[in-house]
Amino acid sequence: MGDSISSQRFTRQDRARFREQVQRGLEALEHMLGDGWFEEASQPQLGLEIELNLVDGERNPAMTNEQVLDAIANPAFQTELGRFNVEINVAPRPLGGDSLTELEKVLGSAFAAADERAHSATTRIDAAKPRSGLARSSRAATRATTRKATASAMREAMI
Repeated sequence: MGDSISSQRFTRQDRARFREQVQRGLEALEHMLGDGWFEEASQPQLGLEIELNLVDGERNPAMTNEQVLDAIANPAFQTELGRFNVEINVAPRPLGGDSLTELEKVLGSAFAAADERAHSATTRIDAAKPRSGLARSSRAATRATTRKATASAMREAMI
């Protein structure tokens, strides 16, 4: 990651090399799992990494992740590869009981606070796809974004 890719066309050799690299990664993961590199939990757990889009007032990508992260000042939020993204990392937590409801509340609060602070960088945090023609209040947009991001992240984690 982080390498600049200038070509938009790829040869058979490029694709074969890519498949070989993916296979090596899978083999390394298999080795790590087989050798007990990961802690075995007594109950199912869920940890998340949620990527968030940064948009300007017209919902175009805002290349402001450094300014937004400075304004948020929360170590759970980190840089992402694109300057128009940030991510929030949620440490693994046990699943069960009302843990998903609690997770939604925690993420909702974190997203709302981060979005509010992002305004100082004239940016909005948007995990939802743009909806043309719909005017929503900031609070409603944040709630909808939180639900979509939480649901999407949980679906991805369980796949």
